[in-house]
Amino acid sequence: MSSITLSASLERAKVEAGKTHEMHLVVSLKGVKHSPANRKSLTLGVGFDASGSMKGPKIDYARRTALKLIDQMTESDTLGICAFSTQVWTVFKAEKMTAAAKDRARAAVSQLTDLEATNLSGGLTEAYGLTRDAAADSVVRSLLFTDGQPTCGETDRARLVELAGVLKPANGGLSCFGFGDYDAELLDQMARKGGGACYHIDSMDKIGPT
Repeated sequence: MSSITLSASLERAKVEAGKTHEMHLVVSLKGVKHSPANRKSLTLGVGFDASGSMKGPKIDYARRTALKLIDQMTESDTLGICAFSTQVWTVFKAEKMTAAAKDRARAAVSQLTDLEATNLSGGLTEAYGLTRDAAADSVVRSLLFTDGQPTCGETDRARLVELAGVLKPANGGLSCFGFGDYDAELLDQMARKGGGACYHIDSMDKIGPT
C-alpha cells in the first residue's frame, strides 16, 4: 500500500522587483510505501455470481479477481464468500486470512462454475450478511462480482437499488465489479446507494498479475 506526496517550488527564491519574469515551477511527486501493519483491518463479504450468464470469460475473470483479492489480504483481515445462481450458498465462511485459510478460500473459489439463473438480490443480502460480525475498528465492505442481469429473486431494478441501501450494515459499504457485457447502470446505482463505486472488469489488465 502506498500514497503520494506532492511538493512544489519556484526555480529561484528571489526576483527583481518591478520587472516581469518568466520562471519555472518545479513539481515533485514522491511515493511513500506503507506497511500493511499500519492500515486498518478489512472485513470483506464477496457475493460471486455463478449463474449461466457468467459462462466463459466472465466467470474466469471473476474467479481470478477473487483469487487476487485473497492474495492481497493479511492475517488481520477477514473474508467471507457466498455464491449465487438460482439459490444462494456459502462458499467460504468468514474468517481471518491466515495462510491456511487463504489456501481453503482459493480452493473454494477455483471450483466455482456457471450454473442457472441469477438471484442478485439473494447474493446482495448474503454478501452484506457476511460482514455483520465485523469488529468496530475494521473497514467493512461487501463486494458483488456479477454481470448484473437478475433473472430470479427480486428482478425489479429500482427495488434492487433500494435494497442496496436498505440492507447495508451501518458500518459497511458496497462495491460492484461488473464483468463482460454487464448492466452498468444498475450496478453503478446499486454501488452508489451502498456507499461505494462500480468497476468494469473486461480484461485481465484490469485485474493485474495473479
